Amino acid sequence: MSADLNLAGFPGPITDIGGVEYKAAITGATETRVIQKLPYGVGELDWNKLSPKTLLTISNSFIGASGPDAADRQWRCAVFASETGQVDAARRFAEAAAKTKPEYRDQLRFLTLDARTVR
Repeated sequence: MSADLNLAGFPGPITDIGGVEYKAAITGATETRVIQKLPYGVGELDWNKLSPKTLLTISNSFIGASGPDAADRQWRCAVFASETGQVDAARRFAEAAAKTKPEYRDQLRFLTLDARTVR
């Protein structure tokens, strides 16, 4: 995701794990931090401070509807969402990936796509 952010950025807002919302746009990233353009300079925030929902939102923003890697990106989002308890999002991403790339249909059983089975 760092490469995507360095190429295109993300307009925001983002939310950290404590629920604090940052309205500044992300203009780039390193392996450990996101870089934001603030009104009076640049700010950085550790990746591990971002909420799973925010990370999924950022990832989703780079899925092009007709891009050659759309299904693969959707599948990676589905796996991440499943592992972080975002069951509805996991289901949406997994179904979209499986529709475009049939080999993902066989993998659906490995994801937590039902709220009753959330780990």
